[in-house]
Amino acid sequence: MIIVAGDFNTLNSDDIVSRTSMLSIVNQPTRGPNCLDKIFVNESSYDGVKVVNSAVKSDHKAIVA
Repeated sequence: MIIVAGDFNTLNSDDIVSRTSMLSIVNQPTRGPNCLDKIFVNESSYDGVKVVNSAVKSDHKAIVA
């Protein structure tokens, strides 16, 4: 399994998906109304992905997969 995760401020998800065939599994906003923090996987293996308030001081939310 390959997992790529992080803060993708200006990177277009469609480019990653079309070039690598990976799946984007975060579908909720992670900073204000924007989905900047993402997780891409090469196979569907997560039953649930949740976006929650971060435990540290940040304006981004945390992702639990």
